[in-house]
Amino acid sequence: MILFGLIIGLIYRICMEGAAGILTFLIQSILPVILLFLLFRMRALGAGDIKLFSLIGCFCSFEELFYCIAASFVVGAIFSLLKMLADRTLYFRIWRFFHYLYQLCINRQFEPYWADRKEADNIIHFSIAVWFGYLISLGVCD
Repeated sequence: MILFGLIIGLIYRICMEGAAGILTFLIQSILPVILLFLLFRMRALGAGDIKLFSLIGCFCSFEELFYCIAASFVVGAIFSLLKMLADRTLYFRIWRFFHYLYQLCINRQFEPYWADRKEADNIIHFSIAVWFGYLISLGVCD
C-alpha cells in the first residue's frame, strides 16, 4: 500500500510540477527518513510511521510536512501523557527516560528504548497521532 501511495504521489507531483516534480517527490519522501532516523534507531518510532510521513510529504509542501510532523509529535505527547496518567506510570516513565539517556552517554550506542515486553505494552499507536497531525496541518482540527 505504501508503494502504491508513493507511485500515486510521484504521478501527482509530475502532474503538478512537470519534470521538476520528480525532484520534489524525492526530496519530500526522503526527508522524513533522514529527520526521523535517530528515533527509529532508538525504536521510539516505527518504520511504518516514517513511511507514513514520507507518503504525506509526497502530497504537501515542505512547510505543511514540517507542520504535520510537529503537530503529530504534540498529539502523540498528549496521547502518551494521558496513557501514563491512566496507567499511573508517569513517574516511572520519566525515570526510565533519564536512565535511558544516562545509559546512552555511558555506552555510546543506541539500544531499544524499551527493553522488555512489560515496557513494550506502554507503546501508543503513533499512526493515529500522525493522522491527527495531518488533519491539523490541513487546518481541519485547528
